[in-house]
Parts: sequence; structure tokens; C-alpha cells
Amino acid sequence: MCDPGRAFGERRRGDIAVTCDVITWEVCVVRICVDGHAPFVACLAGHEAQDWLESFDRGDLDVELRVAAARAPRRRLRRVPRNVRRRQRSMPVSVGIEHEFEVRNDLGAVDVRSLWAGMNVSGVRADPTDPHATRLAGCVVTLDGREAEYATAPVRVKPGFVDELAGLVAVARRELTAALPPGHWLVGVSTHINVSLTTRRDDRFARRWAELFAPSLMLLLDGPQSPGLLVRPRPGRLELGGEYSEGAPLAAAVAFAVGSVLALEQVGPRTLRRLRVGMDVVPAVARYGWYIDRCAMGDDLYALGRATTLRRVGGEAVPAAQHLLETATLARAAFGPEACDDDLRALDAVIACRQRLPSEVPVPERALS
Repeated sequence: MCDPGRAFGERRRGDIAVTCDVITWEVCVVRICVDGHAPFVACLAGHEAQDWLESFDRGDLDVELRVAAARAPRRRLRRVPRNVRRRQRSMPVSVGIEHEFEVRNDLGAVDVRSLWAGMNVSGVRADPTDPHATRLAGCVVTLDGREAEYATAPVRVKPGFVDELAGLVAVARRELTAALPPGHWLVGVSTHINVSLTTRRDDRFARRWAELFAPSLMLLLDGPQSPGLLVRPRPGRLELGGEYSEGAPLAAAVAFAVGSVLALEQVGPRTLRRLRVGMDVVPAVARYGWYIDRCAMGDDLYALGRATTLRRVGGEAVPAAQHLLETATLARAAFGPEACDDDLRALDAVIACRQRLPSEVPVPERALS
């Protein structure tokens, strides 16, 4: 793992110094200071920031930056250029993970806000929307109310993406654990899978996704004590939130989440409407989006698991195991060359009943130490 201070902090070449003042996954604002001239900024697309900084280190930008500093700042340096925004919209599908944790000690749960000032998270704080967010290489560590949280960088969906994402999750977990004061530990609370989405009318897309694929993801992700699934449309992505998950269950859920979004984008809702399941989809309470309760389809999905009877909108009654098989087959077919057998191994194991669903695992066995 590279040094996050070196990756995004201040760096200098001779008379030129650059600093990343604002960093998000979508955009990076770099402040450029050339000795003898007024500072100015360059606005980069988030995925281009690292390449730009490496070009600066090589000296490839020396002449361009000195010329820019010698004249008034131009409009193109103050916003993301139109061609950059166009490239962002046409970028390959990507996926990221957020994990939220309760922090505990021998006395019980601790409000992480009371610990944050003393936590040693060595990274760069430059997110304009979150003063607590600390960016490291490949992840962001922050807090969400009383809980601690990390979010991985978006990983491009290509062969090996599931293992790559698992590696980022492992690094983020180590960083967050190492920052805790002695005598404190993490207890997993929730998982949020973020799949990039370029389609318009993302609110309608999220609702249709829920009616088609939510029951299957709930079986792949949630445990016997989980309340239900969150489906949140967000600018440029679809956020799917459920129980804390790791290892093979998380790999299966990630592969299904990405494949299901791809399938709905490629095939369209009209072709897939025969698979729609009748359910009570209600507005989420804390933040905008949809919530699907464990009993939203009638029977308790987490209590009955694969044997749950789902009633489709057309009137057909099918077991949840059949719906899982049909939707997972669609998700697998949507990948094409973007995934390899290793990416889909965990999902295939669940479908073939070689791997238990999270709701089929006793609670003590699933407890996170």
C-alpha cells in the first residue's frame, strides 16, 4: 500500500508545488503554486487524479503549469471540462463497498464521535462534504453518526474484480482497526454495495430493480436477524444496503448485485416483467430510497429462506429458490467478458446449494469478533 500522504498530500518540483485540496471519487481539485505567481486550481476527474500527479512527478507538466501560472486563470481550469464529463458517463461499470461498524469496549457500545479526535488515521482530509472523511490509498475512513465506516474506491468490473474489491476491503478494515484506541474493537453492522449507474430516471430504475432482484439479494446478503434491504438511487450509482457481510457471502452478493444491474440495463424491464415479485416497497426512513422488509412479500423471507413462496405480479407462485436461480442466471449472463469464473464462484456455490445462505447460518457462528 502506498503512503497516502505521498499519494495525495503536498508535493513539489523546483518552483512548483501542488496540493490536493478537494478529493472525492468523482473529482479532485488541485491547488497549484508557482513561485512568484498567484495560486490557481485545476479540476480533474477523480479517476484521473493519480495519473496527473504521477505526470507532475515526472516533470511532464512543468512547462504547462508555468505557462498557466503566468496568465489569468482560464475557465477550463475551474471546472471539469465537458469532454471529461462525457468520458465519465461512458466509463466501464464499477462497484464499491461500504461497511459500517459499531465500536465496542468491555463496557459495551461506544459513540465513535467521542473517540475520533484521538484516532490515528494517517491520511488526507479533503472531502468538502464530510469533514471526518480521511482518504487513504484505495479507501476512505470516516464515521456515520455513532458508527465507524469505511468505503472502498470504485473497482472497475473486469476479470478479477471480486478479488480486487476483497483486497481493498481487507486493507480498509486493517486501517480502521489499527486506528482504534487500545481495548476497543469493531462489530459489523451493515454492508452497502454501490454499483455505478448511467441510466436516466434512476429512481424508476431502482424501483424496478427491487421488484425483480431484491428477494434474491436479500437471501444472498442478509442473516436471520436482519430487518430488510435498502435500495437507494444516487447520482451515478445504485446503493444496496443490508446486513454486514464478508468472505464468500459478500463475494456472492457483489457478483449478483453487479450482474443484476447490468441485466436490467441490457435487457430492459419489459422483457423481465414476468419475474417481478409482488411486494410492499415503502420509502426508506433515514435517507431517500426504498425499503423492502423481510416480510414485504408475505411470508418471512429470512425465516423460510429458499422455501419461501413468492407470488409474482402475474399471479404465479414460485419458491424463492427458483426465483434465485432464474435471477442469478440472468445476472451471470449479463457479464460476458467482464467477469471470470473466479468472480462468479461464490455465487455459483450458493445457487448449487454447496454454500449456505447467511440466513441459514446460526447467529453465534456469524458473530464478528
